[in-house]
Amino acid sequence: MKRLFILCLSLVSFFFINAQLPKLGIKGKHSESELLSTDLKFSNTNRYYHAIPFTLKAGEAVVFYMQSNSFTPLVTLISTDGKNFGTFKALETKNGKEARVAFIAQRELYPDSKIFSPHDTSFQAVFTSNEENITGKYSFGYKLIDSSQMIYHESSSFCSRLYYLINQWAADWELIPESMFNPVPHPGKITKYVLMPDKTGSSLDIGTGVIGPSIMDDKASYSETMFSSSTDRGQDFFVKMVKDIKECLGETNWVFETETKDDDEAKREIQYFYLKGGAKDQPHQSFKVLWFRPFEINALYKYEVQLIFN
Repeated sequence: MKRLFILCLSLVSFFFINAQLPKLGIKGKHSESELLSTDLKFSNTNRYYHAIPFTLKAGEAVVFYMQSNSFTPLVTLISTDGKNFGTFKALETKNGKEARVAFIAQRELYPDSKIFSPHDTSFQAVFTSNEENITGKYSFGYKLIDSSQMIYHESSSFCSRLYYLINQWAADWELIPESMFNPVPHPGKITKYVLMPDKTGSSLDIGTGVIGPSIMDDKASYSETMFSSSTDRGQDFFVKMVKDIKECLGETNWVFETETKDDDEAKREIQYFYLKGGAKDQPHQSFKVLWFRPFEINALYKYEVQLIFN
């Protein structure tokens, strides 16, 4: 019990030390390379590989990626004692095939405890192919989120929570935990680390973010219902959300644009926020707040305000 108390105290101290508004924008690197027949091979398979030593400071988080149209890429993280770790994902992209692996520099207090503490971690990031005896060009890199940018708490300021989501968006949502009870990169489709948490626990619509397409936007990478009501139309809430987000972002690097759309189901008012040089609905450049006003209230449709990242 004493050990657990000390751990909790250290985590609380770690939070308050890093309680200031986090930096908006993450670090990263992108490079080009090629697997050659003269490269090193694994001792137990005929697969060529490149390895890069890497160290994460306590609480930092990283996603490594590898893309190729010459072979099926594979990225693994190997600890100093030879063990593989991290959350792996394979996917198809417009550039061919891609492999990702995500990891947060923390360790579990003891097995299956679900209690984690920040921890410095050294390892090798290994870039290889799924196929044996194959060579070819590939691109690779990483996206790194600083430890202070990985801190999320419901009581943090509105801007802190917004910056947290924008930074996770930049890392393709690969580093966002499911919840404080499962604080590791999660391959599932939901997260409790949202802009507008349901602090009462009374709503099934509010307090959960969905990773991936939504009913409102099939191109979304993340969506979150921030307001839902069958009686209150939500105008005051929508206006406040737009105002608060504009104040957090400022006008130096962002463009604000409003659009209204009508169809057979509802009237939609959309406030876009996109980076200068980008465009509305452009992936990784634009997000929006959508005010959904159905013409008929029923089991499927309520007045809603949603946050949607593209």
